[in-house]
This record gives sequence, C-alpha cells and structure tokens, in this order.
Amino acid sequence: MSENFFSNLPRFDRGADEYTVPVSDVETVADAEEVPEVDTEAITFNEKLARLDQMIASLSAVVSQVDVEATQRMQGQLSAIAEKLFPVLGKEFLAEEIGRHLPELVPDTAPMIELRADADLAGRLKAMVAQQPHLAERCTVIEDDAQSANRATVSWSEGGVDFDFSSLLEACLAQLKAA
Repeated sequence: MSENFFSNLPRFDRGADEYTVPVSDVETVADAEEVPEVDTEAITFNEKLARLDQMIASLSAVVSQVDVEATQRMQGQLSAIAEKLFPVLGKEFLAEEIGRHLPELVPDTAPMIELRADADLAGRLKAMVAQQPHLAERCTVIEDDAQSANRATVSWSEGGVDFDFSSLLEACLAQLKAA
C-alpha cells in the first residue's frame, strides 16, 4: 500500500477541527479502492447449500449404517453371553429356583409330588427337598437320564410343570433375533 492512499483518510490524532474530510477527498478514496471482480468460477451460496445438504444426507446414511451394525453386533454379543451364561446359571441356581417356587405351584391337596431330573440336578433337588419339611414328606426325586441338563419335570396327580432352562434360552435368543 502506498502512503498516498492513507494520506486521504481522516486522522484522529489531531484536533477536533481537522476531523472533517473534504468531499473531493472521499470521492478520491472511493475511486482509489479496488472493487473486487466477481469470480464466475467461484461457488455460489446456493451451490454451497446444495453441497452441505448432500453432506448431511450422506452423514445421515452413515449414521444409520453405524446404528444397524452396532445393533447387530450387540445382538450377537448378547446371544453369545446368553449361550454361555444360561447353562452355568441353570447348573448353579435351577434347584434353588425350583425350591423357591415349588410350594406355590403345587396345590396343598396333592399327596405325592414327583421330581424328574438328570443325575446332577436330581442330587441338588434331593438336598433342597430335604431342607423343606412340608415338601420332604410328599416329594420323590427321580434321576432320569432322559432329561436334559438344566431341566426338571415336576408332576403330581392333578398337573405338573416343567423347569426348562434350555427352552428359556431358545426363547430369549429368538426374542433377540426378532428385535
């Protein structure tokens, strides 16, 4: 920039009477300023908005894809956890659960109750029944190799119930896949 250009501008470091600038000087400053030429190759505002809309649409598609992949990964991990956890939970707690719910399920009028389970579960059921006097005199625990692990069948003269952790696992996995 040249010093002449700035010489036409008003100065504020002098007295108040020197603040006025002659009109001819203002016109000279205006003439001296370069007006930028419109670049015909430059992107217009509307084109920028259109590009922004495209970027937002593609970002939305990416976010949707990430959501789908995250859901699939989560369902796979939950299924894997359930497949590993259910047999362990059944082995550890099925006899306890049966003991907790059996007095409520079996009517007081049932003279005999038969519990059928695989050898491991049958042993734990015998221990559970022995601890509950009102069940010990009416329950018979039978080792049944035909029963799968984590499954026990309870029957009495008027009805029965199945405690089947394997079917519960299958139902849970079906719900995960359906979601």
